[in-house]
Amino acid sequence: MSLTVIRDIISIKSFTTCPTTGFICAKNILTKYNATCVIKEDKKELKFLNRYIARPEFFNCVLSDFDNVASDNKLDLNYLNTLHDNTETKMANIPDMNGAILSPSNNGVSPICNTYSNTVKFNYMVRKIIVGYNKINNIFVHPLVAIGVAIWMSPTFGTIVKKSYIEFINGDVKHINETIQNLNDNTGLINNFETTTNPLTNEVTMLITTIKKDDIMAEIKDDQLRKRIQSLLDEQKGIIKEKEDNITKLLIKLDEESKRSEDERKRSEERFNTLMNRTGLIHDTLINTESKLDVATVTLVNTESKLDRILPQRVELHKLDSSDIPCVIILQDMDSKFDDYNLYVLRIQSGSINSAIKNFKTKYDLINVNTVYRSQQPNAIAFWKIVRANEYLINKINKCPKNNWFELNEMNTDEFINILNEIEETRKQDLTLL
Repeated sequence: MSLTVIRDIISIKSFTTCPTTGFICAKNILTKYNATCVIKEDKKELKFLNRYIARPEFFNCVLSDFDNVASDNKLDLNYLNTLHDNTETKMANIPDMNGAILSPSNNGVSPICNTYSNTVKFNYMVRKIIVGYNKINNIFVHPLVAIGVAIWMSPTFGTIVKKSYIEFINGDVKHINETIQNLNDNTGLINNFETTTNPLTNEVTMLITTIKKDDIMAEIKDDQLRKRIQSLLDEQKGIIKEKEDNITKLLIKLDEESKRSEDERKRSEERFNTLMNRTGLIHDTLINTESKLDVATVTLVNTESKLDRILPQRVELHKLDSSDIPCVIILQDMDSKFDDYNLYVLRIQSGSINSAIKNFKTKYDLINVNTVYRSQQPNAIAFWKIVRANEYLINKINKCPKNNWFELNEMNTDEFINILNEIEETRKQDLTLL
């Protein structure tokens, strides 16, 4: 008999069952039992039920019930295999046996019993619904296990539950008809019951069909007509099923096309990445080349700077008349204000220095003027360019754009003159290399 029929069996006792598996709520059995107790002391508490389920004796009984179900080939193998593969589920519901020795399951009733551990078998027959942290919200048990639970509560109560179950298993037609009628009276469904007997084996096959009360099929009294209409409905469902299969095939084809498109996209992306990598290598090569060119440019600039310092020294000063020797003169206006240009550079021949200073004072109406620097230079203009380009002075000289006046930034006159002397000494050393 299928679990659907078993579920209807237990329904006659008004037990709460799982709509999918037909397993019975153990807490509901306890509630129904307590409702039948006249003496208050006979009632059971939920904590005692939980303790009973945790006993080794109960564990062994459940294993025996599993073997009986397996011998009748009534196992849900998909769910059983899920339990077998899910180690977390296997470990979650193992009762605390406190070191008790359990009897081995499977007395040779079914080869399938050797495939699964006792823990998996127990979890199949007794299914705990756990919420939160290890908190049991409900327990659903197989109908065979439910009989054992009912007998533990009360032998009389357990006998009533077992008697109803056995009557259904044995095909008690009167009892079945009473149950069907009870279901029809208390639900919004109409249940039709039919039986056939195999003359060779005397095996009784029971078929229960269920329809809604407002279904048109419920109004048809003629069995042949109802079967014919049902056949047409089934045929219609078959057509719909065929269309659904075609849609499924189309979806599969679309999925395959999508995968091919995704593969092509990935290949294009790989080609793009390869191209970008090659572009990156070319870019790195260009950067290295540019870096080398920068180094070469710096070298050329340094060479040019050195030549600027050396080549002007080719003029042989000792061959010139003393009055013709070019000089660089730096004058300082000692009466200048804080924000005025206070230094002036003259590039002039030695014989004209005094007259040039006199003309300078007259031109700018100056009285207190000191000569702070004087140097003979073979090329005064080239020397002043070197001074302006010096790394220590490049940002220190603020020159007037209209004439030769200038001022110093963040540097005093003595520091400036010291650097000029260093530059002049370097030029003399360069001259010895020629």
